[in-house]
Amino acid sequence: MPRRVYERSLLLSMVCLVVALSLASAGSGRAMERTAVGGTPFETIGFAWMRAQVGSEFYYTVFNDPRVLPLTAEYPPLSLPEGAAFYQAGEFLDGSSYMIDVLSNLHEVEAASGQVVSIVAATPPPTGETYTGMAIDPTTGVMYACSSNFSGSSTLMTIDVATGDAKVLGTVTNAPALQAIAIDGEGSLWGFGSTNDSLLSINKRDATAVTVGELGYDVHEFGGAGMAWDPIHDVLWAVAFRLDLLRSDLLAVDRESGSTDQSGELGVDFPGGRNLLGWLGLATPEYFDIFADGFESGDTTAWSNTVP
Repeated sequence: MPRRVYERSLLLSMVCLVVALSLASAGSGRAMERTAVGGTPFETIGFAWMRAQVGSEFYYTVFNDPRVLPLTAEYPPLSLPEGAAFYQAGEFLDGSSYMIDVLSNLHEVEAASGQVVSIVAATPPPTGETYTGMAIDPTTGVMYACSSNFSGSSTLMTIDVATGDAKVLGTVTNAPALQAIAIDGEGSLWGFGSTNDSLLSINKRDATAVTVGELGYDVHEFGGAGMAWDPIHDVLWAVAFRLDLLRSDLLAVDRESGSTDQSGELGVDFPGGRNLLGWLGLATPEYFDIFADGFESGDTTAWSNTVP
């Protein structure tokens, strides 16, 4: 691993939490009764990997309230090689959470339990870059990924989650530090990062990007960001670490203007402290009721037996 990439990862460790967080949403037509944290209510299920400042914990979490990020499973397992402890790219797909560490290993874990299913070597991104985002296209089933060196270059790829094979589509224009991507129900690809702190509309064929507008949020330059689309409520969500306030926030993103509704601080009630989120993703409709039932009944142990 390049030295500056390793140093950047160490910095993330010292500052806060890299959280793997995949929002899972369902379209069963059933609405979760949640209180709005900010102007836009969070009415879905989240899946995440994170490092909490409190106890310096690295863990995978499943949550339905952005203020509470429970420890579902410690991650990574101690059996993994040193240096593979940061996951800045991830996505939920078909009952699994997929995430890529800074050594370009692609991990598949059970979404319900956070237990390892498989680990394969992903195609390394261009020299000097690390994976920073993943997004499933709900219109085609194609998984996209992005990478960046955080100082001038970002790349868009497609990736096979079964094999880790990635194909470069192009250098993302107007994105010197692309940190997250998401694809909505119309197949439109969105992204954002530090440096310009703006929402980007990205062409999936050649990676050309157009700036939609400023987020109105100061994104931390070394990562801790994610983005996902909620298919039930048609909301584009983002998570980002704000360096001036030393906290991670949940943001609802306006796709027409790029502006954001800051809907609350992530993990403020649990685990507390400063929490850095690594990625964000949303589940498909068929998984919503399963996870929502567990939260409502207080019995989340049944998830592993009922998730398809």
